[in-house]
Amino acid sequence: MAAEENECVSRQDSELMRAWELEAILTNRTLRFVLRLEQQFVCPSCGGMVLNPHQTGCGHIFCARCVRAYIKNGGSSKCPLDSIPIKSEEIFQDNCCKRELLNLEVYCTNAPDCAQRVTLCNLQGHLKACQYERLRCSNSGCNDTVLRKNLLDHQRKVCSFRLESCHHCRQPFLASHLQAHQKTSCPEIQDPCPNKCPQMIRRHKLQAHADECLEVETDCLYKNYGCTFRDKRGKVQVHENTEFSSHVRLVLESNTKLETQVEQLQQDMLVQQGALKDKSFVVSNLDRDITLCDSTLTTLQLQAHADECLEVETDCLYKNYGCTFRDKRGKVQVHENTEFSSHVRLVLESNTKLETQVEQLQQDMLVQQGALKDKSFVVSNLDRDITLCDSTLTTLQRSVEEQRVRICSVQRELRDLRGVLGSELSEELPSLRASLDSLRQQVAVTESLREHLGALEQTCQRHTRLLDIHVEQLQCNEQRFHQLVSTSYDGKLIWKVRDYWHRKEAGTLLNSTPLYTSRSGYKLSVRACRSGYKLSVRAYLGGDSSGRGTHLSLYITIMRGDFDSLLSWPFRQNITLTLLDQSGSRNHQSNTFTPDTNSDSFHRPTSDANVATGFPRFILHGDLEAPRNAVYVRDDTLFIKVKVDTTGLEDL
Repeated sequence: MAAEENECVSRQDSELMRAWELEAILTNRTLRFVLRLEQQFVCPSCGGMVLNPHQTGCGHIFCARCVRAYIKNGGSSKCPLDSIPIKSEEIFQDNCCKRELLNLEVYCTNAPDCAQRVTLCNLQGHLKACQYERLRCSNSGCNDTVLRKNLLDHQRKVCSFRLESCHHCRQPFLASHLQAHQKTSCPEIQDPCPNKCPQMIRRHKLQAHADECLEVETDCLYKNYGCTFRDKRGKVQVHENTEFSSHVRLVLESNTKLETQVEQLQQDMLVQQGALKDKSFVVSNLDRDITLCDSTLTTLQLQAHADECLEVETDCLYKNYGCTFRDKRGKVQVHENTEFSSHVRLVLESNTKLETQVEQLQQDMLVQQGALKDKSFVVSNLDRDITLCDSTLTTLQRSVEEQRVRICSVQRELRDLRGVLGSELSEELPSLRASLDSLRQQVAVTESLREHLGALEQTCQRHTRLLDIHVEQLQCNEQRFHQLVSTSYDGKLIWKVRDYWHRKEAGTLLNSTPLYTSRSGYKLSVRACRSGYKLSVRAYLGGDSSGRGTHLSLYITIMRGDFDSLLSWPFRQNITLTLLDQSGSRNHQSNTFTPDTNSDSFHRPTSDANVATGFPRFILHGDLEAPRNAVYVRDDTLFIKVKVDTTGLEDL
């Protein structure tokens, strides 16, 4: 079946994007193709599949990983097939090869469990829905991977990291922790009293129950008054009720002891008050002595004392830094000690302001220094200019003096010449005037001849342009005549392709003259008749698409004709392409294909030509250039024959 040039065009962009994602998906998977993978899709360097193919300047295809390695090695890399140096600027991504590879059928990577077969470009979409794809459990903390078909059951029933609600407190917990929660920490579960009380108590009420449980051991309420009874709370309550009178005696005995202690304390207080009065008398005497001492202080001592006196009002030590506190010296000292951190901040702020002022002064100084340098530079330039002007002025003055001397000498010589030549000039002046008139007439004639010559040159240029137009029209007519002569109108065309080796090396696209299937037929790049279907042959001597660099590629193109509206569409006639044997043995190489009526290539053209369709790998270059029993290229020329089956076609 013929390979079409526009194969998978509608899916081109999406397939190219998925190719990059497939590289990551297929990293740890085994890919099996339904049909054996052709050699053109195998990287000749690493032997792997060229999922992201790149073509080098020598025409060979490598995978992206090997191409990156070649580029990293610089100019030292060579093609392993033909040893041609690999240059990074000649490498490009072969999207045509990639499209062909992405349209090959492969088995699902989960085979044999999954028996699905899909194209490589759709493999990623299939894996997103494949029931045998292994997926990681989405529950936080779970690292299990299960089949997609079992994932939901695993997440709901099997996974130990699934969340389940406690039946007692209704709080969510991991399934693996739920049992431990219910066993040890659930506050709503009822446990037996730890003191062997017959009641079942919820865990969050155990502490409150312990304060009331009759089985808890406790002391008698009158322990502080001397009762030493200790037993379970129920028995203690019975003891307190039955031993009330003994407890009252204990309370009275305790009160008696307290009253005795109060009386003893009152006596001790009276003794201490007497001692305090004695000490107060001593203190009053000391005050009088101090008053006498104060009155004897000299003026100098008072001044010195004022500098240290804690009662003198003074400012804070950090007043210069912004502190406004003022009070007695004692309070100021306390303020300085307690507000040390704020004083440090004031000092730092003051230093910061000083640093800012210093930086500003330095910047101003730099600006002034720059301005001073500019002015110094201007002054130095002015000095140089003044010096130069002085030297120039001196030179001019010297030159003026020299010219003045020369003028005086010339004037003297003129006066001498007038005296000598005055008589001779008066005699020769009429003849000189006559000669001057004759020269003027000759100049006038010359000017008229020059104008006439300019007009002739313009006429000649106009005739030359007209001649060029006629030559160009003649060439177009000759080309048109050649095309009309070489055009085929019976559905057959033999196309002579010259300069084969040069055109193959250049890699240029070649188009044949048109052919028509009948006098009113389809128009192709090879024309069969002027009013039939119009066709044309398209040849890639160096190969195209999957045959690039290895095969001769031949295509047929249906072209827009003058009578397309009268013809039946789509085009349905079989087409045979033949490479003619020039040895006389008639070992021709032929390929025939039937048009695909669903392809746009065979519908009525809406532009100058439809998308070309044919054989990207018509014949190997080796079989074309050096065949065993035939000669296809002779004298740097090959012949290609096109034949359209005109059975069933009727002339209009």
